[in-house]
Amino acid sequence: MSALKTWQDKKLYLEEQLAITADHAQKFALRKQIEECESEILRLQSSPPKPKLPPSTPLPPEPPGSSYTLEWYINREEEEARAIDKLRYNSSSVAICGPRRFGKSTFLEYLLERVMKDKPQNNRPIRVEMTKFYEANISSLDDVLKELADILVNSVKGKKDWISTCWVANNPTTNIEKLMEDYIFPRAEDELLFLVIEKTDMAEDWRAKEAFFGMLRSWLEKPHEPWQKLRLIFTLSISPSELIPDHNQSPFSNCEIIRLKDLDQDQIQNVAEKYGLVWSETQFKQITDLVGGHPFLVRLIMYQAKRFNKKLEDLLDPDHSIFENHLELFDSILNRDKALQKELELFKNGVTRAASNSDICKRLVNLGLLKKVRNKYCLSYPIYEKLID
Repeated sequence: MSALKTWQDKKLYLEEQLAITADHAQKFALRKQIEECESEILRLQSSPPKPKLPPSTPLPPEPPGSSYTLEWYINREEEEARAIDKLRYNSSSVAICGPRRFGKSTFLEYLLERVMKDKPQNNRPIRVEMTKFYEANISSLDDVLKELADILVNSVKGKKDWISTCWVANNPTTNIEKLMEDYIFPRAEDELLFLVIEKTDMAEDWRAKEAFFGMLRSWLEKPHEPWQKLRLIFTLSISPSELIPDHNQSPFSNCEIIRLKDLDQDQIQNVAEKYGLVWSETQFKQITDLVGGHPFLVRLIMYQAKRFNKKLEDLLDPDHSIFENHLELFDSILNRDKALQKELELFKNGVTRAASNSDICKRLVNLGLLKKVRNKYCLSYPIYEKLID
């Protein structure tokens, strides 16, 4: 509300009070306040209008897929609020879900920045990248937890002999819990400990999967200190129920599931403003008619338009070379799995239909190639027709 409107509303209220009061002293005080309002209203009405500020300078154009920076981050306010609210509670967890190149990493970085800003030196994030487990050629729960123990110790700049000191029981879960209680939690200095497990769905084929995730579930259920300081954050490209079907074993049972969606119209406009692009509603619609609100693809088009001064109508040609790299990622997957390719071909030319194989359709949804509308499926975006040609 403007200052002028505020004074006008106040004057109106005081005049109403003056009309209904019978007290002479109160009438006198109200008249003085009305005079003050009239003086301020006159001053504001006679003041010259403030000059318009020049439009904000656009940022240097950032290539899509770049690492997180706050300046280029596009807020997802509802999802952020849900995640932050959840992490305020003891022994809580959040899972960030979405297809490839859909903003999971940037959402995660923004979330960590927000939840740790009060005491960043103590609210310690420990990052667990699931690809490291494959590099270690894991095969059993003991192998998995020793690799996790190594990550934990390195993350807090601990000593290697911590692991050998704790690895004395026959049960590897007991060993790593001793490591957590004796060494890892104390490094958090009575503050929160964020355990961030990235690309969680890479554990889908583990033999030790149920035991590993069951252990994480048990950590969240421990009612005593220091375990109540634990916060788990996952990122994954599949539904948590597909990773761990057993509700009783799953750490996702009481988890806040954040499913990232397409950017909406306001968010797409925000991206354009960051690139310094001024486009019409028709032009924005042309973008969404081809790639929807896919975060990476929207940025890709805008980056090319700004950085190389390309015309939008040229960039929106599905055969344009800017889409080749993105489409090749899926081509390689479809060429390796003919069942996926065969199912996808059923959705050519914008067809919406029931799945001929529901499991395969779920995998195509996880990849971001299909979307589910009620009980039927269709291509997520028209650009993916190129994968069927």
